[in-house]
Amino acid sequence: AYFDIGSFPKGDNSNMYRPSMYEGWMSIFQFIDNPLYVYVDEIKYMEVFKDIRKRNLHNKTKIILLDRKELWSFNLKQNISNIFSDPKYLKFYPNTVIADYSCAMHAKFEVVQKAIEDNKFNTKYFAWIDIGLFRDLVNTTSQTFKIGIPTDFNETKVAYNQVFSPMRRTLKQIIRKNEVWVGGAFFIVIYGVW
Repeated sequence: AYFDIGSFPKGDNSNMYRPSMYEGWMSIFQFIDNPLYVYVDEIKYMEVFKDIRKRNLHNKTKIILLDRKELWSFNLKQNISNIFSDPKYLKFYPNTVIADYSCAMHAKFEVVQKAIEDNKFNTKYFAWIDIGLFRDLVNTTSQTFKIGIPTDFNETKVAYNQVFSPMRRTLKQIIRKNEVWVGGAFFIVIYGVW
């Protein structure tokens, strides 16, 4: 899914993420040979993905135009904004500052659920892939590739990517230091487990 929430700092103001960056990263999706659901909330990005996926547009791609107002994740925006506006609430850009960013993170789970319910491609496995997950491959590959299931995948669980080794921290420490060891950029679920 891609929701244009404008430019925002990631980490600090010297590290700006802009829609143009995401548009560049999207290009790698032309080489992913797996069936793909794409959720967008602007016709512009629907057309961008139609062009990116033109090789697999009719047999391995389903592009869905959504209205943010109809998504539970974006309907949380006011509540999230209220929490973020508390002067005592710690500020980590964009995680705990930009409500639209938080809404977009919540939307991952919502659109995966929609894909599972639709299951147009009659598949057993579903994965979320962030637009920027393969950003390092942009301009370095022209080969198609498939995303497979890890050999040790436990089908009774949801698999997430690990960013850092697990840490022994209290919930308070995790929140106060914005600790991350499990990433939301990629996760795998099996039909029926979700």
